[in-house]
Amino acid sequence: MWNNIKKEVLISIGMFSLVIAIFLDRFGPDFGIIDFLVGLFTGLSAALNLGYLIRLRLERNNNPNLTKIKNKSDEINKQNANKNE
Repeated sequence: MWNNIKKEVLISIGMFSLVIAIFLDRFGPDFGIIDFLVGLFTGLSAALNLGYLIRLRLERNNNPNLTKIKNKSDEINKQNANKNE
């Protein structure tokens, strides 16, 4: 199930959960259930955002084209650093 979810969906749900948690904490009444929901949405946000970062990292490591682009950009950065010296 989790393999079918696009990584962009993970980051967007994570950000939306964090926004809900902030608004509930800031503007919600001071009840125990509100504190529970703030914690729930904050934890959900942290888990989904970390899931996004892990999937992004795995995708970059498994895709040789992205590795080539990164290596090329590293070479360009080194050349620019040598020119500046």
